[in-house]
Amino acid sequence: AYKVMPIDEFEDLDLTNEEDRVILESDLTLLAIAGIQDPLRPDVPDAIAQCKKSGIRVRMVTGDNLEIAIAISKKAGILDETYRGEDPARPYQCMEGKKFRELVGGLVPKVDDDKNEQGTTLRNMEVFAQIADQLDVLARSSP
Repeated sequence: AYKVMPIDEFEDLDLTNEEDRVILESDLTLLAIAGIQDPLRPDVPDAIAQCKKSGIRVRMVTGDNLEIAIAISKKAGILDETYRGEDPARPYQCMEGKKFRELVGGLVPKVDDDKNEQGTTLRNMEVFAQIADQLDVLARSSP
């Protein structure tokens, strides 16, 4: 971004002063917006097609936002190119990690009959089973 400003006016600004910073940082003109794309490796779509042909269901888990994840999964062949958003018959086909964690209720301690902790489990396994049956793309995922 840039701003046209007389040099003497600029030299009089004190950038440690909040009011002067507001003057300098207001009424800016945007010069450009750039985007980058990390293309799929050429063999990925064929590998996914082979998996599907062999009966293997491929799912994508990524840190990318949902729109980007859907676009990539279409190019890879995980989602059909005709996918246009949430299908009422498959509401859990594509979702973000936050929604997934909310729906399954997060992790809770797994306790045996003697009340001993045996690791962790999901709070709502019934919902997890429904999601697992439909999920193809999980975006904005975190460990």
